[in-house]
Amino acid sequence: MSTLKPCRQQSRFLAAFLLLLLAEKPQHGGALRAELATVPGMRADSAAIYRALTALAKAGEVRSKWKAEGRGPAVRIYALTAAGRKRLNFWRRDVVCRLATLQYFVDACGRLKRPKGGTPAR
Repeated sequence: MSTLKPCRQQSRFLAAFLLLLLAEKPQHGGALRAELATVPGMRADSAAIYRALTALAKAGEVRSKWKAEGRGPAVRIYALTAAGRKRLNFWRRDVVCRLATLQYFVDACGRLKRPKGGTPAR
């Protein structure tokens, strides 16, 4: 039995997904974590999300400000910058290219001849 797990490195796209979510609307880290949890295959804990947000802020791709809401504690709201939008566009082009390459791979696997008594690759 194989120990390989599909989609095990989705975290490499964490920054891209954070930029995407922030392009939709400014949010705090907890809200971003909740939204990321709805993305199929995406697993990111709070520490990874805040490390990524810190790196994006250092790169000038997001900015943040503290906001006090009602009775609860203040939260840091993150927003996309112009540099962040430019990086998001880079990620989009990169993903489109990867999809084309991966589709070629899937199609090529589908064209493989079945071994006698075996099943086709999926």
